[in-house]
Amino acid sequence: NNSKGQLFLSTRASKFLPFQEVKIQEMADQVPVGHIPRTLTVHCHGTLTRQINPGDVIDVAGIFLPTPYTGFKAIRAGLLTDTYLEAQHVNQHKKAYDDLVVDARTL
Repeated sequence: NNSKGQLFLSTRASKFLPFQEVKIQEMADQVPVGHIPRTLTVHCHGTLTRQINPGDVIDVAGIFLPTPYTGFKAIRAGLLTDTYLEAQHVNQHKKAYDDLVVDARTL
């Protein structure tokens, strides 16, 4: 395109959507001794944002997609790509303490 000039942000004509990029990793008890836990990037949109906090134990269902390299990096990488998970559903196993209901059974 090579067009020169300045860019101006038009917030009135823009639509901002909630987005969160989360890195998840294996549980410590599932990692073999002497190995590094595997990690995966998860992209959350809309209502799935701000549901996951550090230290949460979760199940994620989604679409496993490639992130192709662009520019000079694509020439050197060949057919390799980075991958990420596009989250469709998040299920938390361990809830925060504020969600805990205190009654006679929990005391």
